[in-house]
Amino acid sequence: MNQDTINIIFTAVVIPLLSTLTVYVVTFIKAKTAELKSKTASDTLDRYIDIAEDAIETAVVSVTQTYAETLKKENKFDAAAQSKALAMARCKAIAIMGDTAKKALEQVYGDVNSWIDNNLEYYVNVSK
Repeated sequence: MNQDTINIIFTAVVIPLLSTLTVYVVTFIKAKTAELKSKTASDTLDRYIDIAEDAIETAVVSVTQTYAETLKKENKFDAAAQSKALAMARCKAIAIMGDTAKKALEQVYGDVNSWIDNNLEYYVNVSK
């Protein structure tokens, strides 16, 4: 093969392949970047959900130990005391989880207050 034949083959075959390969490489890089962003966002969100659940569990245990158990021993843990205990646990949980976790939860669950209340009820029942 002479130099002209090689140039023709290169021009006819290799250059169009480079264009196709470039498109493939760019598409692959974009897909991997999107995957990494999604994974990072998911990992961050998972971390905030864990923080919130730990905060709720800690708040329930704390209120149970410092408030509810005392009233139960005195036979004074009535409906009003239960409501107060739930409100105390709610305030503690929100304080422990912080604003950043609460904002992250809003993105996922929308109504964070309902999510918190449902999880409080769950951990109260689990702790019985």
